[in-house]
Order: sequence, then C-alpha cells, then structure tokens
Amino acid sequence: MSNINIDKKTRERLRNIGRKQQTYDEIINELLNKSQNSSFNSGKSNEL
Repeated sequence: MSNINIDKKTRERLRNIGRKQQTYDEIINELLNKSQNSSFNSGKSNEL
C-alpha cells in the first residue's frame, strides 16, 4: 500500500462520489475504469 497526497477538496469530492463503506482505492479504480472505457469507446488513448 502507498500514500498519495491530495487536497482536502479532492478528498471531499471522492467521498461524495463514493458509496457508503467504499474505500478511496475502490472509488479511484472505478473512476479509472469508467475513464478507460469511455476513452476506448471514443477512440482516444487510454493513457493519462
């Protein structure tokens, strides 16, 4: 496991996106998966 530094505002945004008892790791992975699927479907690169 690793630590990453994020703004308090970013943490709150992640908390608002997530469901009850969902970890930040789960929220971030869900967002990344959605982003990659969206990029794939639009023909864009999956690289950040």
